[in-house]
Amino acid sequence: MKKLISSLMLILIPLNILVASQGAFLIVKSTYLYDEINKSGRKFLTRSKKAFEVIDIKELSSGSLMFQIIYPLKKTSITGSGFIVENDLELKELGTANIKVYNKIPQNKKENFKYKLIPANQFLFSGKQSESPVFKNILFRAVNYKAKVPKLYWVDRWAGIFRADKTAEWLNDVHQRLKAQKQPWSITQKILMGSVETGFTKEQVLMSLGQPEKEIKSDDGKQDEWVYPHYKLIFENEKVVRVL
Repeated sequence: MKKLISSLMLILIPLNILVASQGAFLIVKSTYLYDEINKSGRKFLTRSKKAFEVIDIKELSSGSLMFQIIYPLKKTSITGSGFIVENDLELKELGTANIKVYNKIPQNKKENFKYKLIPANQFLFSGKQSESPVFKNILFRAVNYKAKVPKLYWVDRWAGIFRADKTAEWLNDVHQRLKAQKQPWSITQKILMGSVETGFTKEQVLMSLGQPEKEIKSDDGKQDEWVYPHYKLIFENEKVVRVL
């Protein structure tokens, strides 16, 4: 029997850890995207099989999970205020790239993830600077902004695959490579979820988990061992024979 591992099984991860995580959600089924987490208000149907950055995850009273994604295909105008950590030189170098604007100065590590993404060239400064009690070596600068930014939508968990350890760019790249190779969906799904099983090639492992922390070759040269934070993979003839 094949041995299967997964680097991201959502049912094993506490919800508070998920909420604090960044990651990406790959939509693999036609689904509605919602303005509101409770699915009220406006919605629209998307058939786009693409990955999007995740900024929040909530559990409904029904027990199902909803993911809030950044949807760059639609934009909205917003104004507001908040705090950034970049200095003037860094902002100039970033140009129009998005940076994090925190709703308030973080008072604990969980609050550090409450932010909006705003283009770096859209700020007016109040001059106020403050420190956080939990990030004492970081200076927070108060800013006001007015900008066009990607819209945020909520999507059901059943509509796709979530990876807390990867970006949308990474997921989209791997998904396209697997489609080009005409891999069966059963293999494609495991790789996109971050799983590895015996029989996987080195290329499939790299697409699933990324580069190992360490590579070790046996004395006789017949086996390779790849070391990851929570797993060790043993290869023979370029294929996984054991998952430790």
